[in-house]
Amino acid sequence: EPHDLEDGQVIYIVMPSHVLRTTYNSKNGETCLSVGNGFAQLDEENAKLQLQAIGKTFGNMITDIQVIDATKDKPRGQKGKQAKAEQTVVSEKTAEVIAETKKPTIVITEQTNVTVSEDPLVPNTNDPTLDPEYQKNLDTLLQRVSESKTPDEVNAV
Repeated sequence: EPHDLEDGQVIYIVMPSHVLRTTYNSKNGETCLSVGNGFAQLDEENAKLQLQAIGKTFGNMITDIQVIDATKDKPRGQKGKQAKAEQTVVSEKTAEVIAETKKPTIVITEQTNVTVSEDPLVPNTNDPTLDPEYQKNLDTLLQRVSESKTPDEVNAV
């Protein structure tokens, strides 16, 4: 299980429009993919910071972040065979993704004529370094990284 997660442990999944508070379930394909792709955090504050960072990548300042508690507001599932059929499809897709990630990777042994380009993805119209909230968040993240003792702790930041 990734990052020593245990079934039933509370995690926060970063979504484009909100943060989802849920419990980790190793049999839930969507949750496992969110964790595996780096869109899950162990605490609410880090999840909010990650969503803000994603917004800044696209030139947006996300300030009002809604945390939806999926552990309390579980949507009512469909009854009978249809819900079981959907669960089987998710499990099969998860197995395909896991099999795909275990394939051998291509290793580049020689590379020539490499150039570096640092063009911004978004026009730099607002300088985020002038924003005091940005500086505060940056300082907090840098402090957390410097206090981390293992690579997993650094990656969690």
